[in-house]
Amino acid sequence: MIEKLNSTLDKVNTLVGVEMDIPKPTKSGLKLSRAFSVVLGIGGIALGIIYTSKLLITLGTLGAISTIATTHELKKF
Repeated sequence: MIEKLNSTLDKVNTLVGVEMDIPKPTKSGLKLSRAFSVVLGIGGIALGIIYTSKLLITLGTLGAISTIATTHELKKF
């Protein structure tokens, strides 16, 4: 998924005329990202339930989805 996104961004940058090097993700960087996503996901869902906030529940759910996507990318390494 990350490689597809990077190739799409490269094509857009070429069309626009912008030269930009997109950094390649590292295994340690993805692990750190996954840890932050877990904390934000659990925290957002928990606070959303406590304070009955749909916005916090939504953000927590997005954090959980991000955790799943990052874990999937880590398996490719």
